Amino acid sequence: MRKCLEGREKSSAKNISTRVRLHGEETETLGIGPCFKVEEEWGQSSGQREVGDTAERTPFSPLGKRSVLHLIPINSTSREDSDVTEIMWEPVLRHGGGLEPQGHVVGVRETGMYLLYSQVLFHDITFTMGQVLYREGQGREILSRCVCSMPSNLHQAYNSCYTAGVFRLYQGDILSFTIPRAGAKLDLTPHGTFLGLVKL
Repeated sequence: MRKCLEGREKSSAKNISTRVRLHGEETETLGIGPCFKVEEEWGQSSGQREVGDTAERTPFSPLGKRSVLHLIPINSTSREDSDVTEIMWEPVLRHGGGLEPQGHVVGVRETGMYLLYSQVLFHDITFTMGQVLYREGQGREILSRCVCSMPSNLHQAYNSCYTAGVFRLYQGDILSFTIPRAGAKLDLTPHGTFLGLVKL
């Protein structure tokens, strides 16, 4: 500390201009002397700290070891025997190895808390439509259900059903997504119908 003060006294006759790169932006600081030190921690807000040309990574990362899976429909199939319509999915966004898409279902590889969301855009004159998300592990359990009313006029019969929630899933669980009506008419565009999971 004494050396630092002595250094500042020697330099008091003139301002010392120091250029500092902080959080990706370069700024100029006047009169701080040769002992300038940045103590600002950015850890929790940005995930890194930059002084000069040095970047220090903190343990926090926006994704880290989280698993992310976003699915869009390929086609739908109707099962008259059980009065359901199933959707064949394909992944368009995938990160981590905690989730495994398998056609109509998704396998869980890692136990944890997950955000599950789904949407279906229906074009059907049946008075109510909707979807059900099941978990099959020790038994069969409904995780989420969505129901919406439909107009009786075919030209106006558009409605989307969206649901989301946080659930604890276990390794070995199988998630299945069904529409409890055979022959359901739905929009298979990626922005109209989709299914997603994020490990928290």
